[in-house]
Amino acid sequence: MNTTNKPIYVLCLISVLIFCLSVAGPGMAQVSKKLNYQGYLQDSLTGTPVTGTVQMEFALYDVPTGGSPLWNETQQVMVNAGRYSVHLGAVTPLNLTEVKPYYLGIKIDGEVLTDDNGVEYREELTSGLYSLFSGATGGTDFPIQDLRKSHSYSRVP
Repeated sequence: MNTTNKPIYVLCLISVLIFCLSVAGPGMAQVSKKLNYQGYLQDSLTGTPVTGTVQMEFALYDVPTGGSPLWNETQQVMVNAGRYSVHLGAVTPLNLTEVKPYYLGIKIDGEVLTDDNGVEYREELTSGLYSLFSGATGGTDFPIQDLRKSHSYSRVP
């Protein structure tokens, strides 16, 4: 190699490297399309923490009551001493395209979770869900919410 051309070769190599990193970078930094959700499950009659496998159906709505689900999936969930953790989107990808309020509804073994008044319980999701849109919003900040919730339902032995 001619030593007078060495700086040019090094400059070309650095330019190619920078170009490759700028093209590959966005594809490598994709935001996960799953959302971690944790909860505590107890029998509504006895207050005993649930242990075992339960079928849980999760649905996202854009309204706090009524309406049709925009997304849903069913998972067989292991519950240990009342505690469970799931990845929403593990079965059916979360393909939400708008930054707006979303509400999570849950059924456990076919039973809709309700509040103390018998109305279907839906939880408004905030920061965890909206991180899915982080690339599209230019870093918009959203309020932080703890996604660990306690639920009770009647488990028939």
